[in-house]
Amino acid sequence: MVDPRYRNGRQLALIFLVMAWLTGNPVYDAMGSMCIGVVLLIISAFVGWRVKSLLAGRSADPEVQAAIDPAFDAPVADGVGYPVLNWNH
Repeated sequence: MVDPRYRNGRQLALIFLVMAWLTGNPVYDAMGSMCIGVVLLIISAFVGWRVKSLLAGRSADPEVQAAIDPAFDAPVADGVGYPVLNWNH
């Protein structure tokens, strides 16, 4: 099944391309590109809002947190040494 947003964007592009072809005026092609850009901006804003609402204020399940906690109790490295290059083959 084709995503309706994809189908609508494709139809919008086709309408403006046909108008540009029939009239010979490339302005219609440019207007179609701008309209598709606006549609993409609206869709991306909606997706961003939806993802934010899914992530904000949520935490992992207690068993997942219990599995992750020991990783924070592991010893931390004292420092980072200089890299050693071995040129002998």
